[in-house]
Amino acid sequence: MTRGKKLNSVLCAGLRLDHESYDHQEMMEKVRKGMYVLIRESSISHFMRENLKIVTHLNPRISRRVSFCTDDVIASDIMANGHMDKLIRMAISCGVDPMTAIQMGSINSAEAYRIDHLVGSISPGRFADILLVEDLCKFEIDTVIAKGKLTVENGKMAYDLQPPVRSATLLQSMKLNPVSADDMKVRTELDADRVHALSLDVDFNVPFVRKGRNVELNVVDGVVQPDVENDVLYATVVERFGKTTTKPAVGFCSGWKLKAGAMASSCAPDDNNVICIGTNSEDMALAVNHLAENGGGQVIIRDGKVLGFLPLPICGIVSDLEPDVMAAEEEKLLQLARELGCDLPDPLFYMCCLQITAIPDYAITDLGVIDFHQQKTFDPVLRCGCSHGKLHKQ
Repeated sequence: MTRGKKLNSVLCAGLRLDHESYDHQEMMEKVRKGMYVLIRESSISHFMRENLKIVTHLNPRISRRVSFCTDDVIASDIMANGHMDKLIRMAISCGVDPMTAIQMGSINSAEAYRIDHLVGSISPGRFADILLVEDLCKFEIDTVIAKGKLTVENGKMAYDLQPPVRSATLLQSMKLNPVSADDMKVRTELDADRVHALSLDVDFNVPFVRKGRNVELNVVDGVVQPDVENDVLYATVVERFGKTTTKPAVGFCSGWKLKAGAMASSCAPDDNNVICIGTNSEDMALAVNHLAENGGGQVIIRDGKVLGFLPLPICGIVSDLEPDVMAAEEEKLLQLARELGCDLPDPLFYMCCLQITAIPDYAITDLGVIDFHQQKTFDPVLRCGCSHGKLHKQ
């Protein structure tokens, strides 16, 4: 998403890889300036067909600087459609030569990450990572050899995987104190019955980007109220690594259309602090505390009851469930969010992205609501009804 002089600046700082190109022209500029570029086709962002035009429309020879990204693909998507194999099939269907598509999923990535001395090709000194397929165009994997060991045969696992022994440190990452409903509220010193505020607004047509929405909200006893009827919810981030004793940061968000309840997650890039959104502070406090008491995960609450919980016990970000079980649990949470009124493709995924400060225009972290362009925190309650940055009206 960075171009021109700003791109030149980050390249001078040493950046050499990128997976955030929103169109193929942007991707071409990055390649021409010496970067390796990765195409991200995730569960909520679909850039493959557009970005592949750098190879199919502009210059096929440039494919050696292009590879695929593993980012942001949920278990249910992988179980239904595949992972890197899916991307190779998509590239072939878009007109990329099968061998070129396979290069983009193997040696290109290895070279981009400077690990081609270990992986990426079948050659002396490399790990024996080998796939066998019947038809290159269909690219349906029959056999997998990983580090010289037969892992998959006839499309099925050749042996049972055993989970590693994990240290207590990995299983004890939730070091936050209990929160109260009062911690989940936005307060103001303004002497007014209604105030203007900035709400972080998401749009499923533009993944990850949060615009500013200028909303007018009621104030009761100094507490700025969410406006569920008009899709304005509370959003909070709670630091969970025991590094600070400050109160949770609280702001507003829009786009989820929740009619009741709250949802929270301890897996949320970039900092993986607890992110929670909700229609009321009581359910939000319960959601955050439930994650703290159960080692992390994702949870949906309504009227003081836990409707669904996906444990993520390893550092609060990784599951130890079998993939098919994980996929089923993800689907349960999705259906619960639907029942609460949300029609986003993946409500929890969109919520988790609220903390990313490297994507415009606004974010929320444990430090507060962040202005991407000015790189500073600010009060989401706007003084004198004035606008802040790039807002659009309610």
